[in-house]
Amino acid sequence: MDAEKKPTQVLLWSQGRTACHLLERMLFSKQPNSKMLWHPFLQGRRTQVPLFTEDSIAKGIPEETRGEYYQAIEDGIKAWEVALAEAEKEHKTLLFHEHPQFALDPQQALIYIDSNKFPPSTSDPTNPTLVPSHLLLHPKTLPILTFRHPAYIVPSAFKFLVYNTSNSIHTSSSTGAEKSYTGISLVTNLHWQRKIYEFYKSHNIDPLVVESSSYQSSPTFVRKICGLAGLNPEAAVFEWDAMPEEEQQKLDPQVRYLMKTLNDSTGLRVELAKKGVEGEDGEDVDLEVLEEEWKQEFGEEAAGFIRREVEAGLEDYRFLRERRVSEE
Repeated sequence: MDAEKKPTQVLLWSQGRTACHLLERMLFSKQPNSKMLWHPFLQGRRTQVPLFTEDSIAKGIPEETRGEYYQAIEDGIKAWEVALAEAEKEHKTLLFHEHPQFALDPQQALIYIDSNKFPPSTSDPTNPTLVPSHLLLHPKTLPILTFRHPAYIVPSAFKFLVYNTSNSIHTSSSTGAEKSYTGISLVTNLHWQRKIYEFYKSHNIDPLVVESSSYQSSPTFVRKICGLAGLNPEAAVFEWDAMPEEEQQKLDPQVRYLMKTLNDSTGLRVELAKKGVEGEDGEDVDLEVLEEEWKQEFGEEAAGFIRREVEAGLEDYRFLRERRVSEE
């Protein structure tokens, strides 16, 4: 590739529960002349859980409670700076994957939850994270944003956040963190994907917006994304070896749970992916039917919360869908 067109970094800013690690594997795992940086803000997520409870939000996330979280984000920023410097020194492209919520600016969280109490800025589109602009806007940066219909994001994330004991919520010292619907809302919506998109557009950078149903069902689409991102389409992979169970047992418990389906797999199964995403096309999702399923699985109160979150996310979903990369 022409050195002038080669990206310095490709930033996969993903929404959780969008098969984003599948996309990461297909796009990134065999790219030549590249260096991988994987979830530098994972510890940030673990330390933000106590900050995003109803009680903490009601108090405005007191400054004295934020120190551990800020330190985790600072550590992630330093790791990113080092990785980018090393990649540039070696004439490689940095391949980065993270969820923007993991580095979320607490003030942005407050604005999202209660914009009447915490008015948003009237200035240009705001970076919703604590990541500095010199990293987000480094020359020749190419962002990729994933999304999916919220009716499939919210219940999947809810199940993990509330019921799976490997999750950091269950090891949090914060009383009632397991039942913090506010905290769940902050990490299951598409608002941050939209904010990241608007931030980049305000700086004349066009992110690649990709819908999970496209990359789950089309190798051709994945190769197209490689090309648009300045990566080698021929290096995209659709087959791999399953990770042995003994190796999976060495993983962080959260990572093991969230990636088990991918780690047990041996490649992209287009026929299964297509079956799994039927009905995700725009307005074809039947929320009445799905809500009854949620009631059976989670109970009436939780199903009501999930329904409200899904409906609240539809505007951002439609916004992203209008800007998605087409499959043609």
